[in-house]
Amino acid sequence: MSKVAVGSIPEKISYVYSDEQEVAVGCPWDISWYEEDDGPKTIKEKVYPAFPADSNDEKMISRAKQWAESSYYNQPKKISQTTEVDNKPITNIRVLSLEHRGNGGRAYKAVIDNKYYVDLREDVLMDVILKAGIEKNGVLQGEYVWAKMNSQMKIVRVGSELHRLIVEFDSKKDIKPVGKKDLEIGGVYQDRKKNRAIFLGYVNTVTFKAPDDGVPRWRRDKKDVAKFDFKKTPMKKAMLFYTFSHHEKLADVKKNMTKKDNHYHFSIRKTHTYIEKIDQVEIKADFIEKLRNKARDEAKQRILEYTGHKEPEKNYQRIDSWGLEDHIEYHSQHLNLFPYGTDVDEFDVKKFLLFS
Repeated sequence: MSKVAVGSIPEKISYVYSDEQEVAVGCPWDISWYEEDDGPKTIKEKVYPAFPADSNDEKMISRAKQWAESSYYNQPKKISQTTEVDNKPITNIRVLSLEHRGNGGRAYKAVIDNKYYVDLREDVLMDVILKAGIEKNGVLQGEYVWAKMNSQMKIVRVGSELHRLIVEFDSKKDIKPVGKKDLEIGGVYQDRKKNRAIFLGYVNTVTFKAPDDGVPRWRRDKKDVAKFDFKKTPMKKAMLFYTFSHHEKLADVKKNMTKKDNHYHFSIRKTHTYIEKIDQVEIKADFIEKLRNKARDEAKQRILEYTGHKEPEKNYQRIDSWGLEDHIEYHSQHLNLFPYGTDVDEFDVKKFLLFS
């Protein structure tokens, strides 16, 4: 199983921060909310609540400013400031507290360079505890940089597994997809996110699309029946892939390729995003034929069910004409699938209905 972390390490970071604020330091038991509370006096520290952003991401900076300038109830709007810095390793980070949020959420809060008050994610803190260590007063050991993951900024420890995976993903951003003419039948390819696919060859097919009259099936008159007058769109020299994720083992994938209900794994495309070949498997010459025949056999069973020559599966109602039309449309690419260079013998549902 291969792991992946979708992210990047920006060159520069913009700290967007609001007015200086005094925050309580410690766990909930260290903090006294009332003067008459027993126990030690609450330790407080002045910090600047900050929202780091990728300096090259204008939308992220704009969003950070909105957060920094937001205020509660009738309080005056805050004024934010922005400081841009190189995203170089940081060493002066201290954990100050744990903040509870809505819906059971929580975030550890840390201060960077005794100034910027930021979130410290639980997975990063766990890594620090186990791999680097934390000194008294919450001082984190190790070096840290900011990473951009989806639309969020996240501080990560340099040398951690998360950091390695982000750097690995980011290093492949400029790699172009494998050329169509360089794809090999049986080749196992993967994209930047380590989504994987087996190339099965070039194909011709036809996509069926039923006319849309805007009336949902549940509102149709029972006397109405589908006409099966599909709009047909041919595809020539498309690429046929069997897709699977980085979580799946290749040995299991080989076994599952011929199973009955895995049609959604097969993808017919004119373009792809796979950047590297990582393995090779054997694909038999008649694989495309078998895939087409499997789709056609299933469609014929649905036709026999619709015409009353076959009982529906247990706990299922008999398919009606609209359900049959949907089935033919959804599976049309497989019903009409042929190797490139071969004429497509289109699946004719009306012919089978006529003789059923």
